[in-house]
Amino acid sequence: MIILFAGMLGMLHAFDADHVMAVSNLMCKESENKSKDWSNTIGQTLKWGIGHGGILSVIGIVFIWFGLGMEEAWVQSAEMFAGVLLCVLGIATLFSLRQKSLTLHTHSHKGLTHTHWVSKSKLNSHVNHTPVLVGMVHGMAGSASIVAILPSLMQTSLAFASIYLIVFSLGCLIGMLGFGFFWNKFFNKLVFKYQLLQKIVRGTFGSASCLLGVYWIHMSQI
Repeated sequence: MIILFAGMLGMLHAFDADHVMAVSNLMCKESENKSKDWSNTIGQTLKWGIGHGGILSVIGIVFIWFGLGMEEAWVQSAEMFAGVLLCVLGIATLFSLRQKSLTLHTHSHKGLTHTHWVSKSKLNSHVNHTPVLVGMVHGMAGSASIVAILPSLMQTSLAFASIYLIVFSLGCLIGMLGFGFFWNKFFNKLVFKYQLLQKIVRGTFGSASCLLGVYWIHMSQI
């Protein structure tokens, strides 16, 4: 029952304001020219979940088996960096509103040369590891609250505390994948069909991310 509770708690943890805002801005930027691409949306959320759960599991297991925890100063720095990341992601989303999504591309095949409009994302496709980094920062920032309850779980057994932590991380991953499903199902299918509404949504998320980032930085200093 406690293990099941860990999974449910992890799923709820995925919907923390800073998590949702950061991933929303990541998907806003990536979805500009890939609105119907399920793999892109799921990929963004999956990478975030791996980064978040991976670093959180490492920190927790090191604490459980070796008694080593992160210094308070490190956790505070991670929280402040999480706020900085929110500001950077928000600014990047707002900046992307000024960029044109299409460009002329000339290429040849089968002896024919022609020019046509293509999305810039297709010309500049690359593996984006930003969600992993963002997830890791969020994992470090949230490690204090998780580590705080581990001593009581360790009274049962070290293995039990480790399983609890891993299930919590998996629950968080599943929760964020659920958010990705919601994003693709509703926002991409409906909102992103309309250019003006797309810009309004992206601008709203970008601005809100900047404001939340400033608030997060302020709270990390208290």
